[in-house]
This record gives sequence, C-alpha cells and structure tokens, in this order.
Amino acid sequence: PEEPEELKFGGFLTVVGEDETPGGTLFSFPSRHHPLPPSTPATFKTSFQQPTGLHPKLDMALPRQYLAPAKDDGSCALHAYLTLPSALFIDRYQLDDAALLAEHNLKALRSLSGEQDLEAPDWVVE
Repeated sequence: PEEPEELKFGGFLTVVGEDETPGGTLFSFPSRHHPLPPSTPATFKTSFQQPTGLHPKLDMALPRQYLAPAKDDGSCALHAYLTLPSALFIDRYQLDDAALLAEHNLKALRSLSGEQDLEAPDWVVE
C-alpha cells in the first residue's frame, strides 16, 4: 500500500560488465519529515518587526492548537523551511549566537544554502 510518509525511488539496476539486461529495482524507506495533513486548518503568519532598520527581523507565528505535541523521546521537532528573496541575507554567524537564538525561541540553524556574500550587490546574486 502507498504510504504518504514513505519515500520511494524506482528504476533499473545494472552491474556493468556482468549483466546483459537491466533489472527493475525499487528502494523504499520511511520519511523523516512529516508535513501537516491537508485537513489541518493550520496556518502561519509572518511579518517584519517594525521599524525594520538595516537588519530586519522576521516574526513567524504558528497557532499551537493545530500542532501535535512533540514526542517525549526527542525524535520529533517542528522545523521551518524558508525560501527567501535574493535581496535578503541570513547571517549564519549571527545565528551561531546561543543567546540570540534563545531570545527568539530558536534552537539552531540547521542548513543554509544559496548566496552568502553579504557584500555582493543584489544584481550579482542568483
């Protein structure tokens, strides 16, 4: 049966120099990420703290009543994945500051990809 929490990759597997024809294969494993079900009326709101100044801060609010409680074993936690416009930069060094993270109820920056040159003009950034 199809499980929404399961990732599957299908294709062909061939050992070069040994196999005459490719054989079908399927890899299947449970996903570590579970999106909220479509039936959940959960929403989130974002806004920049005012006045924004040169270093704007983004506020994100998630209503607690629609979120499932975390498991006691620490294996499940709420994460946010943000795609930001190229005009905005995330300062990875500022987010290494434990006091700043605690002040904003954050645990850690897990991953940061994309342009990180804070001195580059916007038209250079992809």
